[in-house]
Amino acid sequence: MEDLLCDLESNEACPEPNPKQTRIQKLSALVQWLVYFILMWQSLCKLSDNGLEWLLQFLFQFLKVLSHLSGCEYLGELLAIIPSSLYLLRKFACFDRDNFNKYAVCPKCSKLYDMKDCTETDHRGKRAVKHCKHKQYPRSKTCGAPLAKKVVLNNGAEEFYPVKVYCYNSVKEKLQEMLMRDNFPQLCESWRDHQTQEGYLADITDGQVWKDFQTVDGEPFLSAPRNYMFMLNFDFFQPIKHRNDYSVGVLYLANLNLPRSVRFKWENIIVVGIIPGLDKEPASLNKFLVPLVKEMKVLWNGVYLKSSLCRLPLRFRAAIACISCDVPAARKLCGFKSHNSHRGCSKCFKYFPGNVKESFDFSGFKREEWPKREIGSHRQYATKVLRAKTRTEHDALAKKHGLYYSVLLELSYFDCIRFTVIDPMHNLFLGTAKSMFKLWMEQGLLNKKDIQTIEKRIKEFDVGTGLGRLPHKISANYGCYTASQWKNWTLIYSLYVLDGLLSEEHMRCWQAFVLACKFLTRPVITALELQKADLMLLQFCQKFEQLYGESHVKPNMHLHGHLKECVLDYGPIYNFWCFSFERFNGILSSFKTNNRCIEIQLMRKLLSDHFVSSASLPNEFEEHFLPMFSHRFVDSIESIIDIVKLGPKLMYAAVSSNLLDIEWKRLDSEVHLPRFHRVRTLDSDDLSSLLAVYKLMYGEAITDITCLAKTVRRFGNIFIGPEKFGSRLECRSLRSARIIAKWADNEGLISPCAGLRPGRVDCFIQHTLKIGLQSQQHVFALVDWYIEDESKDKYGKPVEIWRNAFLPGGPSRFLPVPRIFSKFVVASTCKDKVIIVPLNRTFS
Repeated sequence: MEDLLCDLESNEACPEPNPKQTRIQKLSALVQWLVYFILMWQSLCKLSDNGLEWLLQFLFQFLKVLSHLSGCEYLGELLAIIPSSLYLLRKFACFDRDNFNKYAVCPKCSKLYDMKDCTETDHRGKRAVKHCKHKQYPRSKTCGAPLAKKVVLNNGAEEFYPVKVYCYNSVKEKLQEMLMRDNFPQLCESWRDHQTQEGYLADITDGQVWKDFQTVDGEPFLSAPRNYMFMLNFDFFQPIKHRNDYSVGVLYLANLNLPRSVRFKWENIIVVGIIPGLDKEPASLNKFLVPLVKEMKVLWNGVYLKSSLCRLPLRFRAAIACISCDVPAARKLCGFKSHNSHRGCSKCFKYFPGNVKESFDFSGFKREEWPKREIGSHRQYATKVLRAKTRTEHDALAKKHGLYYSVLLELSYFDCIRFTVIDPMHNLFLGTAKSMFKLWMEQGLLNKKDIQTIEKRIKEFDVGTGLGRLPHKISANYGCYTASQWKNWTLIYSLYVLDGLLSEEHMRCWQAFVLACKFLTRPVITALELQKADLMLLQFCQKFEQLYGESHVKPNMHLHGHLKECVLDYGPIYNFWCFSFERFNGILSSFKTNNRCIEIQLMRKLLSDHFVSSASLPNEFEEHFLPMFSHRFVDSIESIIDIVKLGPKLMYAAVSSNLLDIEWKRLDSEVHLPRFHRVRTLDSDDLSSLLAVYKLMYGEAITDITCLAKTVRRFGNIFIGPEKFGSRLECRSLRSARIIAKWADNEGLISPCAGLRPGRVDCFIQHTLKIGLQSQQHVFALVDWYIEDESKDKYGKPVEIWRNAFLPGGPSRFLPVPRIFSKFVVASTCKDKVIIVPLNRTFS
């Protein structure tokens, strides 16, 4: 605009920019990169504020001495800009580490107060500690607990500090920050490009809740743009090492509109609140949820926010439509009775006889006899419980109706019965898998010699990178297994290592559980597989009850009967299990604190983490510094959306018996090849084999061998979406060269209808095919297929035995990479046999 005005007013050229001013601008941009690096370094290395302060002072003095010795004017100007303290550093970066709300918490009843309400002025005009005036019930006594403590400073002055502080993050403000990121608004709308494959559940958009929320009360919600659905999680964790008596609670929000590949990344999670450590865990979280519910009511009606797409404020709406956490936390959030009670299920109204002293009876798996909970009556009963005038009346109503009041019910759309999902991580792996192994030990089904055999067999496993090996001393470590280790134990190790150690009926019972978990943990699951998993879980529970008795049936086993409902409502369990939230707890617990006001320090440090991950950096010098920070930037929106679309189509391509229905060109375009390759000339046998494969893929469109190029590019590995597949050509990726696919029959001929067969990839090739006037490239895996053994199913599905020999070469050796079903691990290799355990495919 200035140039245009200059031209209009006179023909004189615009004045040249001031060289000194330009130099200062460049120096300022350079300091921005330095400040970002320092903050990022503190975040990655978990450096304390004192350590960073010391580093800044040393850096400033070092540059000051260097400037004096060299006499360089650039250094002098740089010193005038560079922050010399942590306070100035944050000011320069415009980072407010206290950009959150603080509430004083009554240590006895958990009532929240404004910070200014912790003290009051007495009749003498002096400040004094204020006491809680909250009444739990209309006829109960006032709480009376002190809200603050008086501290006398060294100078004799008196200060008052809250006894406990609740840190709350505004959802609206955090959503505004995220919307200002590049590509974030587009990512939140990318789900609209997802095309549901009939009979497949690939993402949350295939779930019934998502479909029902397209329109709510006759008004478009998800069907309209800029409307978001959130998942709420809560968990306690121990922030102080070597102390089991102090826990803080964290409320997380995850944006379900984001693609699954980035949905649970740390920078996309909103830490809503951090609950301080109390003398005992609160029975209800209602008081801590009040600020969140107030905000969610406003967000449901709509708020006007800016975004990176449009700086003019537009209307955004949001809703909480999923609660995912362990059973005790879910009961505290949504107001259900404890799982260890007569009405302990959040999905049905089944009565569990017994008492606390003698334990409850959770047996009985005739689901047609389980009366369902209904949200209309649930709300009525919850209101009655809320209006109870005494604790006795409150407890009697809660016991009768199997519920408490939850403040989340103030959200008009909230269905706490349907939205409270059963977390598969706790339910299947930390629950049933762990309790089963413990039961085998307690009942002597596994003795000391058996444990030694188990440990020996675990060592025989040849697992790939990223899976994690179990500790060899299982007898000493199984009680400390993480959820991920119990998952690996169940899906990969258990059937092979337990073979011959448990009796056949016990093994068949356990096998039903393993197969159900195998189906449920697939990132893309079909309706038929879900039905199989549900029936196998039911079969496992019924068999368990017969073998071990009703007294050993756990609440988790009853909840197995409701897992199918959760998958139908929210899609594959990857959408709602708690592995990501457990990782977030680990991130928070790794922050360094001085063990005082821990919740405030944790909130400050995580805000710093999120500030670093979303900082906007200057364009100056980005060619020098940007490659160093490339790992923090999210992949392009196009690649993320493509990965989301790819999942169900790859699964369909891998199992389809009609090769003519597969979009080969579309799927091969998503295969990522490394730069390094070798060119190889195909002989006549290879060309004939490829011609046979292409005729199956394209039918009559392929006429003769002249359509095929005579040279190929050879590769040692490829990426399909986020997953790497290796080959024998690259020795470092031999473990990822083991694949299974539906391609070859027992004679070595191509048979898309054949069962899954394991193979070893020799190399990958990229070949050019000419159809008419168009040329297109396809990627094939050259596979050596294992020969089927007579004792293939000796251990029972999914463990299989194959001969350690390969089928003769031929057309079946050329496998189109979209046909790859998954990888497998080797449990044991004998002289002439190989024992394999298939793995589930990774799509996001």
